Formats: sequence, structure tokens, C-alpha cells
Amino acid sequence: AAGMEDNPSSSNTRRAARVFADSESTRDDLVRFFRVPPEKILVVYPAYDAQLYQPIRDAARIESVKAKYCLSGDYVLTIGTLHPRKNYVRLIEAVDKLRIANCELVIVGKRGWLSDSILERAQSPNHQSPTTILDYVPAADLPALVSGARLFAFPSLHEGFGLPILEAQACGTPVVCSMTSSLPEVAGDAALFFDPLDVDAIAGA
Repeated sequence: AAGMEDNPSSSNTRRAARVFADSESTRDDLVRFFRVPPEKILVVYPAYDAQLYQPIRDAARIESVKAKYCLSGDYVLTIGTLHPRKNYVRLIEAVDKLRIANCELVIVGKRGWLSDSILERAQSPNHQSPTTILDYVPAADLPALVSGARLFAFPSLHEGFGLPILEAQACGTPVVCSMTSSLPEVAGDAALFFDPLDVDAIAGA
């Protein structure tokens, strides 16, 4: 937090009459790094789109969406922009360790900063399990894609909230996720947690 006193955002945040945070974890970060008085901060949780994200039980609809994205077997799904904070390289390595027959890792996310190492690892010929990166997927296709997944993995190193976890839970898909920042707060008792720095722990979950 060195130099934070000179940061205009920090100064403006401290002057605000009320500051909204999307999780208790974010609130704690605001207190720690921006020195915002905790009594000014109100935690207001985001909500998923309950009309869109529901369990899809129609097998034909799921198979149609899978065919659209050239998916044929089982898959582990994750959603989020490709950048280091999402921890995808370790997730790829963890799925490789599982060696589940006819199962691939599917990453839905556009390229972000420092994504080259993720793409290189995903395209490595040494994979035990293939990795597919789908880039952008229209919202209308996501509930079927999530519902059709064997499980939803969210290995982020840090998140202010982590809305894809709620969306996966709303579709009835099992969730495994990091035990960092806001994620235990978001997932509650409806996920299996792991240390995101430990590939074996990710594979174990």
C-alpha cells in the first residue's frame, strides 16, 4: 500500500459518504489498501440471472450446444478471461493429472493480458487430456454448456466476487474452486475447495 496516500482513487474513496463492496473480502481489501473506514462500506452481493441460469435437463439441447462448439465427450468447464490471475495453467496441469478417459478441459474466455503462456500450455502436444478454448460464447448458450459439464472449476488466485460460481450452482453443476479471497464466501457450503497454488490439491478436488 506504499504511496496509496497519493493515489487519487484512494483519496476519493475515503471522501465518499458511502462505499459499496461486492463481498466482505472486497470490503476488507478497501479497509486494508485504501484505508476506507469500515463503517462507510456496505456489502451488496451481485446476483445471477435466475431466468437464464437454470438446470437444463433436455439432453438434446445440451448435445446441440456441445455439437455447436465441437465437444463430444465429458468436459470440465471454467469461465473467465485468459490472464494469470485466473490460474489456468495450473488447472490445465491438474486436469492432465486426472487422466479421465474422453474428458477435456473447456475454457470459455477471451484473451486478456499475459495470456500467451496459457495458450502455449493449452496447445502443448504433451497433454493427457485435451484443452479447448472457446473464446466468446453467447449468453443464451451458457446454461446448456454449464449444465452439460461434468463439473465446473474456478481456480482463480483472487476474485472480488466470482459470479460464474453462482451461475454454475444455479444450473446444478458440481463446483470446485479456490479457497482464496471472496470465493469461500460466494460458494458457501456447496463447493469443494482447494489451494490454487497446489496442482495436486486442484486435481484432488
